[in-house]
Amino acid sequence: MRLTHREKHLSFTAAAFIAAWVVYAFLISPTLARIKTLQRIIPENTAALRSLKTTSGEYLALRERFNTVQRRIAEQPEDFNLLAFLEKLTEQHKLADHVLSMKQQSQQLDELYKESIVIIELQDITFERLVIDLLARLDSAPAPLRIKTLYIAKNPSSNGLINATIQISNLG
Repeated sequence: MRLTHREKHLSFTAAAFIAAWVVYAFLISPTLARIKTLQRIIPENTAALRSLKTTSGEYLALRERFNTVQRRIAEQPEDFNLLAFLEKLTEQHKLADHVLSMKQQSQQLDELYKESIVIIELQDITFERLVIDLLARLDSAPAPLRIKTLYIAKNPSSNGLINATIQISNLG
């Protein structure tokens, strides 16, 4: 079968059109769609990566603090008694006259850790003596201590004196 010049031209044009459509349909269109998707996803993933880096830094800092606490708990003396330490501290700094009560509570947190809490109620004490003679001295304890609560109220009957209730805890 012999094609005329016009039929050959029409066949080449149709073949070129079909080839162009195949290239567009199977190469260009998917590539453009993928580029559009990537332009949308890359900023989202970049923000997620920044968030992950921030969270990772926070996690590492918390892990370091946790390891420090674990090390301090392991290094504390086996025979450390929070109540005895606080009684000795109040006697050394002549605060025993201001102590209304000192109660100890213990709570088993899990199989490894036990929390001891001592609640001290002080009356007719100056703010300076409370901070300097008691609270600042807690750092010198041979075990890690934490002030859980500190409640301070003006003593209505005494000028310049306060009443205070302090919860001090220790993990062991």
